[in-house]
Amino acid sequence: MTKTALRAATLALVIAAAGMAATSAWAQAGIASEDTNKDGVVTKAEHTAGAEARFKRMDMNHDGVVDATEAGKIKKFLSMRSPKMAAAIDLLDLNHDGKITHAEFIEASDARFGKLDLNHDGQVDKAEMDAAKGAL
Repeated sequence: MTKTALRAATLALVIAAAGMAATSAWAQAGIASEDTNKDGVVTKAEHTAGAEARFKRMDMNHDGVVDATEAGKIKKFLSMRSPKMAAAIDLLDLNHDGKITHAEFIEASDARFGKLDLNHDGQVDKAEMDAAKGAL
């Protein structure tokens, strides 16, 4: 696996963790990157498409599960930069069985979107992104 692919998988894990102690810059950059049509608003559909793409990048062997080996590689890479972000990966394993299933990942990602969508209209606009700066 290339460093670029590992970095992409790492970023995907970090920004998807619901309730993680990420910096506001990470949170804002993560949601803003999902605005595929660049209209300043991230819709639920854009967010879901982004989550699906992130899971595919994290599942390095493409077996439908981010297993302990895959998560371990990402955690090792992250631990050199931020132990808090490395620890946040474990938050994605919702049932604590040592692997992150597609369902767990999507559930965590949807929870994150729900936290950012303050007015519950199915989209996150710039005002909501700005409000999230201190919330995550």
